Amino acid sequence: MAALEDLVKSFKKKEIKGTYIFYGEEPFFIDYLVDLLIENALEESERSFCQNIFYGRDVQMNSLRDMCMTVPMSFTANPRQLVVVKEAQDCAKKMEPLYRYIEKPLDSTILVLAFKNTKSLDKKMPTKLATVFKSEVFKEKDMPKWIQGEFKNAGYAIQTDAVQTIVEYSGTNLERIHNEIQKLIITHNPEKPITSQDIQQSFGIMKDYAIYDFTAAMGEKNAKTIFKILDFYVKNEKTWPFELLVGILFPFFKTLYQIKLSQRVKMSLQDLAGEIGTSSSALWQLDKQQKYANKYTLAQLENALTTLSEYDMRRKGMTGSSLTYREILFEMVLKIIS
Repeated sequence: MAALEDLVKSFKKKEIKGTYIFYGEEPFFIDYLVDLLIENALEESERSFCQNIFYGRDVQMNSLRDMCMTVPMSFTANPRQLVVVKEAQDCAKKMEPLYRYIEKPLDSTILVLAFKNTKSLDKKMPTKLATVFKSEVFKEKDMPKWIQGEFKNAGYAIQTDAVQTIVEYSGTNLERIHNEIQKLIITHNPEKPITSQDIQQSFGIMKDYAIYDFTAAMGEKNAKTIFKILDFYVKNEKTWPFELLVGILFPFFKTLYQIKLSQRVKMSLQDLAGEIGTSSSALWQLDKQQKYANKYTLAQLENALTTLSEYDMRRKGMTGSSLTYREILFEMVLKIIS
């Protein structure tokens, strides 16, 4: 199984040949590799005649196989062609005619099969001569390192709290984060570290309050600030839908609950970090969350998790609730912090 870093290096060096099979449940890395390969596989002058890009729902497998087995017309000494099938999961059940070619590929053909949202490949698919990459689901605990890497690769430094702002606002939406980073670095001075304020302004996070301010206020049980922020959310419901806020609060209170349990057995900060999957670079955040956990009893944290689940179902109409966005939001939060 090929590593992402190795593939990126080889593609940028234009060391591209043979058959590539990309699959997995994280689509971002699959799209990234396909785009990078297309960018570097052929020279500009070759693309008109030697580059063929298809989508799984439209491709005819026998025709695709015949194309792969044909030496392309080219004015170069070593003619090559690129054949890419995007969204290959849409033709996975009719791909067997291509298997014989994959077992005996032509040196002149670069074949790329990109399967999205796919846990596994067909067991019959021959992969011995292919380069295979599996795009695993990206975990939130790995986000800070990846974000820092994105900025580092672009020649920028980013402050720790700015990384946290990105994670809290965008979660594990890699495509959104990648695109926003690309927009930010166009205008930002590379000699100045990226700050949380830079992120809020560039990512389009609300100017009045970042989501980090909301979770901090909830952690502190600061009712005045909480309801001031909630008023803002109500005025901007499309930007801050109820489902998004529940999706942010649930992991926040789950972490506080885990911290509270660990305090009973006097677990160290480092051991706790390992237990809940927090990286060593984010211990500062865990220390702050411990202080939030101290504001709540274990029963109150259990109540918070139960309340979030209950009101999520109510909002979805599963319990016959007819409350407005404002009513259900205020009622839920009040029940948590009381």
